[in-house]
Amino acid sequence: MEMKVDIDRIRQLRRERAMSQEELAGATGLSLRTIQRIETDGIASLESKKVLACVFEVGLETLDDTREERSRFLLGLKGGTILGMAGALIGGASAYIGIYSSLVAGEVSAGDAGIALGVVGTMVGLTCGLIGVVYQVLRTRAA
Repeated sequence: MEMKVDIDRIRQLRRERAMSQEELAGATGLSLRTIQRIETDGIASLESKKVLACVFEVGLETLDDTREERSRFLLGLKGGTILGMAGALIGGASAYIGIYSSLVAGEVSAGDAGIALGVVGTMVGLTCGLIGVVYQVLRTRAA
């Protein structure tokens, strides 16, 4: 059974141990060609993955290829950020319209409308800023 493995992680583990591909092949009992194929294609049999994990002294899951998973997470995060920003801006625009309508109808004074508009603008700005910060933090952690 063949499975995807994280080629960058395998290369990193091999280099941390100052091993060449030939030395890794010798340590695992796998052929040099198998090691080259794994590091190039990111495909390994379960047995090869087990041997590599044993030589590197890591769990099998450490060698899992999570790039697709990470990519889907980042795409969802980006979409959520865009929707969050759009929601904040639409909410802010709605509040501005309501405040302005009240001002025009004479229901509030210009001073009160100015304060309300300032508060709404501040809240929209803070909300968008917070969404941006959270997006950057989560994106950095996922990468």
